[in-house]
Amino acid sequence: MANAGHCKPILLQDGKAQFQETPAPRYPLGVMEKVAYQSSVVKVKKGDVFLLYSNGLPEAVNQNGERLGFETIPKMLEELDTQQLSAKKIALHFK
Repeated sequence: MANAGHCKPILLQDGKAQFQETPAPRYPLGVMEKVAYQSSVVKVKKGDVFLLYSNGLPEAVNQNGERLGFETIPKMLEELDTQQLSAKKIALHFK
């Protein structure tokens, strides 16, 4: 995996959701010419969930006007029964 300016992806594995570190540079695509993006390997297995999202998710606000924040997202993912949900239903939960 490589990251071109997005939020750190989250991997849910064995019930634990964790941010995945991505190697630098992380410049958004098209900002600089000839960026040598680095990649890393992530081992996933059946039943794992890899959450990719934009900055709009942690910046979203709840019914009380409170910002969701980055730390809340892994917890939300851990609380879902992802083994019984499709990718679409997981995405709709966050929406």
